[in-house]
Amino acid sequence: MALRFNLREQIVQEIGREIVQGRLRPGENLPQEYLLCQQYQVSRTVIREALKGLSTRGLVKARPRVGTQVCARKDWQMLDPDVLIWYFEGKPQGEFLRHLTEIRAMIEPAAAELAAQRATPEEIARIEKCFRQLEKSIASPKQWIEADIEFHVSILNACHNILLQSLVNTLRKTLLKSRALSVPLPESGPGQNLTSGIELGIDRSVYHHQQIFSAIRDRDGAAACRHMQALLRDVAAAVETLISLSER
Repeated sequence: MALRFNLREQIVQEIGREIVQGRLRPGENLPQEYLLCQQYQVSRTVIREALKGLSTRGLVKARPRVGTQVCARKDWQMLDPDVLIWYFEGKPQGEFLRHLTEIRAMIEPAAAELAAQRATPEEIARIEKCFRQLEKSIASPKQWIEADIEFHVSILNACHNILLQSLVNTLRKTLLKSRALSVPLPESGPGQNLTSGIELGIDRSVYHHQQIFSAIRDRDGAAACRHMQALLRDVAAAVETLISLSER
C-alpha cells in the first residue's frame, strides 16, 4: 500500500508540475491510461489514483469520448499547497513574491488588529516568545526565517478565525519554500534575506516586529495594524528591488 501511494504521489508531482509550469497547456489531452501505465511502469489502479489526485486539485478533468484534459488555470485550486509550490518553482521568483506580498498586505494588518482584540494571555505570551526568538536569531538566516514565520503565524492564529487558520496552514509550506529559494541582496548582512521580512535593515525590521507585538500586548488594534502595514511596505519595496535586480 505504501509503495502504491508513493508511486501515485510521484506521478501526481510530475504531471502536476508539467501542468502548472506550462509544459502541458489548458485543453491539451493527457496520454491515454495504457500509455501512462507504460510510461511510468505502473498499474492502471495507480494511474487512476494519480489522475484523481490531479482532478481534486482542479488540474485535469475526464471527459467522455475525449479523454483527460488539462483544465484552465481559473479552475486550479491555487491554495492547494502542492499547486502553490509548483507555481512558485516555475515562475520568476520576484513575480511570485510580489503576489504573495500583495496577499499578505491584504490580510495581515487586519489580522494584527483582530489579534489585539481577541488574543488570550497565552497567545500573547506565544507572540512574545516568537519575537524574542526573532531577536536572538539575527546571526542565522535560517533561524531568522523560521522565527519570522512563527511570529506571523502566531498572530494569525490569535485572531480565532477558523478560515484564516486554514489559510495559514495552507501557506506555511509555501512561505518556507519561498524563503529557502530566495536570493539575498548584495552586501546584505546576517539575516538580511529578501524574503525574511528584514530586507531594509535588521534594526528597522526588529523595530517593526517589536512595535507589532507591543501593540497587540497593549490591546491597541489600530497601532498593530499600522505597524504591520509599515513592515509589509518594507517587504514590498524589497521585492521590487529583487525584481529590478533580476531583470538586469
